[in-house]
Amino acid sequence: FDVATGVPVKKKTKANYTDIFSTVMVKLAARHPDVVAITAAMPDGTGLKRFRKAYPERFFDVGIAEEHAVTFAAGLAVGGLHPVVAIYSSFLQRAYDQIIHDVSLMHLNVLFGVDRAGLVPGDGETHQGIYDPAFFSQIGIPVFAPANYAELKYWLPHLVKDMTGPRAIRYARGNEKEALAALGCTGNLFDKIDTRPGAKVALVSYGAESEEIIAAIDLLLQKKVAADAYKLTRIFPLPEGLCEALADYDMILFAEDAIRTGGIGQQLGFALQQAGWQGKYLLHAVDNSHLLHASVAELRKDQNLDAAALAADVLACIK
Repeated sequence: FDVATGVPVKKKTKANYTDIFSTVMVKLAARHPDVVAITAAMPDGTGLKRFRKAYPERFFDVGIAEEHAVTFAAGLAVGGLHPVVAIYSSFLQRAYDQIIHDVSLMHLNVLFGVDRAGLVPGDGETHQGIYDPAFFSQIGIPVFAPANYAELKYWLPHLVKDMTGPRAIRYARGNEKEALAALGCTGNLFDKIDTRPGAKVALVSYGAESEEIIAAIDLLLQKKVAADAYKLTRIFPLPEGLCEALADYDMILFAEDAIRTGGIGQQLGFALQQAGWQGKYLLHAVDNSHLLHASVAELRKDQNLDAAALAADVLACIK
């Protein structure tokens, strides 16, 4: 703000994931009159202020009451509407009981827009979006994790138009990264995003963390280790054909910026074991929920989720 006048100084910023979510939601509402939006005192933070302006009668801000937001969405779904509940990942934890009992067990048509998913810069341990992959998957709710704007623009309409029942789409805070933007969107549930001749090592990830496995592959190549990279878009249930695609690798490393216990990495490791795979499995995930007040790059380094740590683990295992 301007010190002399106290007037806020508006800075020009690039579009971010929240902006893309907001834009797509308004377009979807224009085509689907049953779509309504719900948030818990976060119309600005979730981008739904645009929706509120365009469709005030279809927008509901229930205040700081995430539990009520989810139960309210369940009621609207029973009434035939199509609610989209947009809440930060860290705040959605408050409504876990309602997600289970009021939405999941009744298999109601509610879509969760999970903002600030994964590691969150500058917010300390209270605002990290590291638990939702585990708690959604534990109760059988499908989860999609777009890694760039193109995938968010593709999958959000698909989840609204073509799917029913509880489901979630999670996206990071901030802007898409150049390496991930370059991937575009194939519409597949998982993609092989990099391949090297003769590779017997595979690196697998999803969402924003996929940036690090792309960088790690280049680091490994400098050490004359060839590795392929895979990125999941639907992280739960694990995409059909994924275990088969990974079956011929001697070593697989999975990296996710979410909690290790009960996370997607553990689920993939178990699925591979059940499929008879007997290679070496390396898992990098968040081990300590008491995270630093730091940038995403610093958080990744602290949790061994940066490209250097991923590559070092593969090299150590090979040796």
